[in-house]
Amino acid sequence: MIPLLNPFRTSLRPNVRIGRAVQALSVITVLILAPGLSFAAGPPVIQLSTVTAAAGGTLLMPVSFQASEGKGVSTLVLRLSIPALRVTLLDVIPDASVAASGKSLDFETGNNQLSICVFGGTSDITSGGLCLLLLRLLPDNLPGTSITVADVGTHGADKEASAVVVDVQEGVITAATGTNPHVADSNKDWSVSLPELLRIIQFYNVGNHHCDAATADGFAPGPGNTECQHHDADYTPADWTISFVELLRLIQLYNSPYGTYHVLAGTEDGFSPGPFGIVYDKRFARIYEPLYSR
Repeated sequence: MIPLLNPFRTSLRPNVRIGRAVQALSVITVLILAPGLSFAAGPPVIQLSTVTAAAGGTLLMPVSFQASEGKGVSTLVLRLSIPALRVTLLDVIPDASVAASGKSLDFETGNNQLSICVFGGTSDITSGGLCLLLLRLLPDNLPGTSITVADVGTHGADKEASAVVVDVQEGVITAATGTNPHVADSNKDWSVSLPELLRIIQFYNVGNHHCDAATADGFAPGPGNTECQHHDADYTPADWTISFVELLRLIQLYNSPYGTYHVLAGTEDGFSPGPFGIVYDKRFARIYEPLYSR
C-alpha cells in the first residue's frame, strides 16, 4: 500500500517563519506601490572624487553636490583638509552651473584647510558639479601614497537660514606607480616650458638626433650613437628624426590646459594635455569631461 503521508515529514504544521516572511513582504510591497506614501530622505551629499596622479604632477579633483528631496540647501560652506606637506592647492574652479543657477562661489585657505562657500539668493543649490580643485601632488610623495581630502566641518542652511546637515564623501589622491614624465620635460615638473619646446624644435631643424648621456635630456642634435631608448617625441615612427607632426604634438603639450600634461594609455605617445584627472579631446583641442572615479 502506498502511504498517503510522507513518513519522513515530521510535522504537518504550516511553516510559521515562511508565513510571517510572506506577510512582511506583502506589507513592503503595499508600501512601495501605495500612492501618496513618502519616506524621509537622507541628507544632501557632497562628493569628492578619487584621482591617481604622478608625484610632481597637477591634477583636477571634481566636487559635486547631490540635493535631497525636502531638505533644500540655499547656502553651503564646505570645509576640507588640504595636507600642505603632500599637496598644494593651486585654484578652485567653479562649475558653470553654479553661476547659471544664480549662485556665487568663493574660497579661502589657511591652516591646511580649504573653505568653499556657495551663496546668493534664496533658491536651492541643485544637484550637479560644484567646482574643480586644481592641486599639485608634491614630488616627494612615494608611489602608492594615498592622501585624503577630508571634511572638517561642512554645513549648510536653507532659505530661512535654518541649519541643514550635509554629508561629505571624502576624496582620495593616490601617487601613481611606474609613471615617468615626458623626456622633453627635462626638469620633470609635468609641464613643457618654452626652453624645453625649443630643444625639440632644435632637433627638428637639424633633421636628426642621437644619444648623449652628458646632456640634461640624454640626447643631442645631429647624427651619432643611437644605442639608447628613443626620445618620447620621436614615436611615429621612432626613426631618430622629429617630424612636423611630432613637433606639433609637443607644441600641443606646451599649450595644454593649465600648462601641464599627464600620462594616458592609448594615445599616440602615451601622454595627453591637461592635468591628471581629466579627459582631453584632441579633435577639438579642449577639455570635455572631468573623470569622476566614483
